Amino acid sequence: MPRDRKGAPLVETGHVVDYIENNQFIVAVCLDSKKGRPRLLTQANREVVISARRLTHDQGQSLSLNLARGELVDRLKDVSARREEIKAGIDLAELWSLVVEDDPTEPLDPAFLAGLLFGEPVTPDQVAALIRAAVENKIYFRYRPEGLEVTSAEKVEELLAQKLREEELAREREEVGGWLRDVWTGRSAESPVEAEAIIARLIDAAIQGPDSNSFGKVKGWLEAAGIKHPRAAFELLVRLGRFSPDEDLELRRLKVPTEFPGPVLDEAQRVARADLPRAALAGRKDLTGLETFTIDGAESRDFDDALSYRALARGHEVFVHITDVAVFVEPESLLDLEARARASSLYLPDQRLPMLPQILSEDRLSLRENELRPALSLRVELDDQAQVLGYELVKSLIRVDRRLIYSQADQNLDRDPRLSALHDLALKLKANRLQSGALLLDVPEVWVRPMDGRVELFRNDQTTPSRLLVAEMMILANRLAAESLAEAGVPTLFRCQLPPGHFEAPPDSDPLWVTLRQRMTLNPMELSPLPAPHAGLGLECYTTFTSPIRRYLDLITVRQLHGLLDHATPPYNQEALEDLTQSLGPLLRSHNQLRFRRLRYWLLKYLAQEGERTWEALVLDRLQDRYSLVLLEIMLRLPSPKLPEGALHPGQRVQVRVAKIDPADDYIRLDLA
Repeated sequence: MPRDRKGAPLVETGHVVDYIENNQFIVAVCLDSKKGRPRLLTQANREVVISARRLTHDQGQSLSLNLARGELVDRLKDVSARREEIKAGIDLAELWSLVVEDDPTEPLDPAFLAGLLFGEPVTPDQVAALIRAAVENKIYFRYRPEGLEVTSAEKVEELLAQKLREEELAREREEVGGWLRDVWTGRSAESPVEAEAIIARLIDAAIQGPDSNSFGKVKGWLEAAGIKHPRAAFELLVRLGRFSPDEDLELRRLKVPTEFPGPVLDEAQRVARADLPRAALAGRKDLTGLETFTIDGAESRDFDDALSYRALARGHEVFVHITDVAVFVEPESLLDLEARARASSLYLPDQRLPMLPQILSEDRLSLRENELRPALSLRVELDDQAQVLGYELVKSLIRVDRRLIYSQADQNLDRDPRLSALHDLALKLKANRLQSGALLLDVPEVWVRPMDGRVELFRNDQTTPSRLLVAEMMILANRLAAESLAEAGVPTLFRCQLPPGHFEAPPDSDPLWVTLRQRMTLNPMELSPLPAPHAGLGLECYTTFTSPIRRYLDLITVRQLHGLLDHATPPYNQEALEDLTQSLGPLLRSHNQLRFRRLRYWLLKYLAQEGERTWEALVLDRLQDRYSLVLLEIMLRLPSPKLPEGALHPGQRVQVRVAKIDPADDYIRLDLA
């Protein structure tokens, strides 16, 4: 192609040229040229002005501009078709083999190469076809404005291998895409040999989204399948039977274990079958003569705690018995490491994930009726005002006489003197804490249960007497355990909380709104190996040991109490406890997030199933161009539609309607009713 002194191509009027647009070769004729920018008429009957540097071929072939425009366009189409036909018969590998051994250092003239391929003389169409073939092939030659550059033998080998891989990937893409298309449409299709590997990638893409290492590959499969659904990977897994329609992706994303490893289950079996070691029984106080009972929910199966009560001549004797998990789960055993990795049992609306295998958590360790169990028993003497007169913590043997559920305990409160006395003491213990600065910020409790394709809603607007009884007795036991360890200088994971921020509600404010706003001022609970006040409970020192089946923190405290009772060095020093805080803290926070998000998902499902109805909402606060609302029936915090400032006011109650909802995407849009 002729060029000027600066290397720019010179295009004469009437010359037929090639250029590339949108990865396609276009044939055109030059109508005129100004300042190196020819004006062209293309085979598509378009006039374009481009830089002459974009032209790939001009061998002086001309068309008369005196021809009618339609005839010019037809001639250009004929030229393009002829060049494509010639290109189809070109063997670039053979041509490359003729010149590669000469190892040319400069690009070769396409006309020269066309002569080697077709013989002399060559036509402009043959030269143009060769350039087209080289540009599209990209292996044997590289197109340069000054000619065709010969690719080295080593590079050709590399490019051919790459092409083979790309062809294999394209073939896989089409094959997998076809299978997924069949799955999507419900057509019967035989699973490919690599189905499990495909499913593994779908699972990773569904869980991690764009952050998945499989996202690009899965996206290619879906494109080949013609599937454009925003949650296509998830929906495919549902149709393949690998996910339920309500699969908890957050649980999978956080890699929360849902099954126990085989070796852990084997160890649990050995522990469950073994007799109690004599050393564990030695020195234990026999409290089997006490009337002992548990109070739990109807669905509870792992019983950590039990109670006993006796009236004294002046005062009351209360026993809080806690199952002695430390007897069965030794530090650094497989069971212990698994429990530490789980941090706590996780109770979600649609599944239970225990910290310890069920053969232990629901049997060997559980304070079941009529079963002899080792325990840590706290005996507390209280006066009629629920002030502690004295207490003693002992290793014990107990036997639960009766299991009560909360509703039974509430019904028997007036008929059973033990329950009545304990409830009276619980009320006074709570009042004592309130006088010490405890915060009473109870709000209605809402939980859900998926049942037969629907979501059942359960709501408790106030703490029942039996729940209050159990809660206050456990707080008392935990407080005294903390005080015992602190006085002895034994570290444990104390629970601490700084005082809340200041909040003053306007007069005559909605009481529920005031409580919710006060809860927003609370500082988070912190773990510390050193004792410090817990502002929310109104206590100077607090830890927990009352749920060692369900919480690893409580098992740690049980072990530290063992050290205290045995007058031995406790298992954990301050440094070890600080390390445990670093590892357990993030796990417990992730559990809280899981519980919150899963409950939110099912509450959104509940809203969706209720259809078109209005809901009462409490305006909590202003958020930029919206308001934060709390739907009172389900106690769920949601944003209002966009509203101007002043449209609503905090503490106001309004009626809203669900305009659009998608629980899977955690999306809901409300309108004011």
